[in-house]
Amino acid sequence: MMLIIDFILVAGIVISVIILFLLFKTIEKRTPKKLLVVYFSFILAVILHSYASLHNIETLYKATFIFDFTIIWLFGPLLFVYIKSIFHAEDKLILKNGYHFTPFFVISLFIGVPLLITLYRSDWTFEYLELLERNQIYIVVVRNLYFICYILFSLQLLQRLKKTIKHNFSSISAADVNWVQFLLIGCFIFISVDLLTRVFEGFFESNVPQYQYLTIFLIIILTAYLGFNGVSNSRILVPDFLIEMKSKPNSELIVSNSLSNYSDEEISVLKEKLTDVIVNNKLFLNPELTLGMLANEIDLSDKKLSALLNKYLNTSFYDYINSYRIEEVKKRLHNRENEKFTLLSIAFDCGFNSKASFNRIFKNQIGISPSQFIKNQSTP
Repeated sequence: MMLIIDFILVAGIVISVIILFLLFKTIEKRTPKKLLVVYFSFILAVILHSYASLHNIETLYKATFIFDFTIIWLFGPLLFVYIKSIFHAEDKLILKNGYHFTPFFVISLFIGVPLLITLYRSDWTFEYLELLERNQIYIVVVRNLYFICYILFSLQLLQRLKKTIKHNFSSISAADVNWVQFLLIGCFIFISVDLLTRVFEGFFESNVPQYQYLTIFLIIILTAYLGFNGVSNSRILVPDFLIEMKSKPNSELIVSNSLSNYSDEEISVLKEKLTDVIVNNKLFLNPELTLGMLANEIDLSDKKLSALLNKYLNTSFYDYINSYRIEEVKKRLHNRENEKFTLLSIAFDCGFNSKASFNRIFKNQIGISPSQFIKNQSTP
């Protein structure tokens, strides 16, 4: 059993080092990647701490103690600010959200550092630490619930921002945002498991050595997934200018009123102009097409085009553009000259940049999968 634990910890250390190397290599002074460097650095330190504990390496154990003790207090606000940094081009974002890290610094200064000093001196230098030690289980529960609350706040923020993306971009690969969502859900799983095992150990006075490694194993699995599926894409393919934080009611008010002074005839003209530009210029074939790019083509502001789509065409920019892409795919599938091409190549030529998003959008709009559509076509 110890050999297996040792192997997994070593694998976790290697994976974390590789991820940090890739992040440092492409950091480009971007706030999201800087935050990921902090995230994975703490992960590496915690794994090293567990490795030191397993092999009784006292120097390494003490050197990584503060990271292991404070990591949960840091990760909650860190993930929340990370979500914001992906969708914001705001200067001094970390400074403006620094208050989220207050509990982390307070805990580090008044508990983490004193505990580290106590660890080096091997006696209770600070008397209040004895009281905290006797009530450790309650502190752990508060700490983990604190982290869980931040994860829930982050998921809520992510869902709200995902809706905004659809009003600005025509291509959203599922992996673009799902990577972040998996990060949050993965953290929720490992902190929930950690909470349950700590409560079990505390209240039932159970002391099974392997329990302490269960959480770290989950962290290593999550780290491996994130490392090999998202580090190079940690900006989530979203431009800096995508979202500026405004209250939802105000944003909706701006959109709904931006064409309020237009007559019905003028709205009809805008609709025709929009259709002509889309159909004649086939702008939908561009997978990187954005709301701003289309607005420039019809000499309209982003807000007015968004209002035209949302209020007068009852659709989002994302759904509007992809409806033309689906029709183009169907048109090409009907053409026998395209039988030599694969379905995926046709989809990509029509503006899609992801197999998963193409299949999902096709089924949502047509009611059947692309493969079933082709099968129905070939049936006499």
